[in-house]
Amino acid sequence: MLRFECGTVRNMITTAFRRVDSFRLVAFQTHFARAVSRWVTTREELRLLAPSSSYPLLVSQVCTWVKPGGRAFLLVDASESHFSTTSIRCVMSPLGYGELNPMRARNDHFWIGHVIVDPAHRGTGCGEALTNLLVDHAFACCGATRISLVVFPENTSAVRCYENAGFTMVREERHRLGGHGFRYRLLRFEMQRSDYLTLPRVTSAYPNEVTAK
Repeated sequence: MLRFECGTVRNMITTAFRRVDSFRLVAFQTHFARAVSRWVTTREELRLLAPSSSYPLLVSQVCTWVKPGGRAFLLVDASESHFSTTSIRCVMSPLGYGELNPMRARNDHFWIGHVIVDPAHRGTGCGEALTNLLVDHAFACCGATRISLVVFPENTSAVRCYENAGFTMVREERHRLGGHGFRYRLLRFEMQRSDYLTLPRVTSAYPNEVTAK
């Protein structure tokens, strides 16, 4: 079991650019939806991110992404002062957005969705930091035993990000998305709780606090 408080989750992993503990997750608030919508600049970007959404991405669409029972988060710089996990109105420049949604059949199985980083901060480690923090929150705070996600195989940067975060590709799938008859080819990635607890970034950060069931 994980024996540390949710609010104290901090990853000590070092990326090639920035330490993950230089970032934080904070609860998404709808007044940041306009900023998130502006991060999608092309029709192809939106297809890879949210194929069920129409281009151009509208603020109203961003606000409806998260599923019932799910939570949306923003990635912010931990050096930003005067904010908390419940109030971020003073944070002017969120760096990324992502969601944790519970699967319909099981409340211990979560789905990561709509992971996107501000174009100005892509290639700096923000995507991997966002993924790591979402994973940490799911396992440490939501009681998750498994996390899943799907990604287009041609989205190679996202595939690499998820692999670096510890996800394993378990199979290929075909999905009809956005009401179209065409079946898209997608890759399903998963991480089990037992695999999470063996990640070097977890065991090195909490050598005396993380134990497997």
